[in-house]
Amino acid sequence: MKKSIALLSALCLVLSLSLNAQDYQDEVLMTIGNNKITAGEFERIYQKNNNESMTQKQTPEEYLDMFINFKLKVIEAENLGMDTTKAFLDEYNSYRAQLARPYLADPGAVDRFAH
Repeated sequence: MKKSIALLSALCLVLSLSLNAQDYQDEVLMTIGNNKITAGEFERIYQKNNNESMTQKQTPEEYLDMFINFKLKVIEAENLGMDTTKAFLDEYNSYRAQLARPYLADPGAVDRFAH
């Protein structure tokens, strides 16, 4: 009986922590223009740009200013219509093809994304 209560308590604790982690991920951290940035999105981008191969890692606080400036520049470029120019679209499509290449070369990758 005591084992069942302890197991049930542990399960409740794990579920509670999991739900709190999801709430954190979905929490709106900031709004830039009309774009809501969640804590999860910021954390994902921060982790991606501060990996082990970086020579100088930044703290989240240091990265925040650069992130905000980047988002503001993107919004301004969109407002000026720079995201629809031929030069931009050519460069974008080039990056897209470059990023897709490893997935297209790996036959198992297509199967992983299909499911």
